[in-house]
Amino acid sequence: MSGIIVCSETEEGAFELLTKGRELSKEFNGQLSALVLGGRNDKDLQPYFEYGARNVILIPNDSAETFDAETYARALFEIAKESGPDILLIRSSRLGKEVAGRVAQKLQAGCVTDAIGLTIKGSELVIDRYALGGNTISSEIIKTRKKVISIMPRTFEAQPAPVEGKVERVDLKIAPRRVQ
Repeated sequence: MSGIIVCSETEEGAFELLTKGRELSKEFNGQLSALVLGGRNDKDLQPYFEYGARNVILIPNDSAETFDAETYARALFEIAKESGPDILLIRSSRLGKEVAGRVAQKLQAGCVTDAIGLTIKGSELVIDRYALGGNTISSEIIKTRKKVISIMPRTFEAQPAPVEGKVERVDLKIAPRRVQ
């Protein structure tokens, strides 16, 4: 696998996903990156390196508040298409679930939403989620090379593990929102 990208509208969500992403990136020998939207400086991005991101991809041309699901998914697709990560971890919020489905469709990737656990069995990534109205837990495996997974908030405990990293600024030409 060539890498993992983590994205969340909140820093606390990103740090939770980075914590699990570190484990997955060690197992699959991939680079762990975080996608950050909006105008930030390098000092604002330092906490991402504290939680294990080796690369922070910053899209500075828009503030996060102006992104709707369509433009967020388009931005994530452009980044994922360029850098080619095989796993996208997205926080499962209302926006995150919609973005996950949209970006999976654009990437022709498998998608699981509302994950409550990720484990590795052999060479497979096993995703747990509630099923049958929460009465049981379903374990699923995405068979496509690219995987998009939205993970429920507070599934993982954020734990710092500082690394050296770099900030990569990407100026994407994102079309304005179609709906105001």
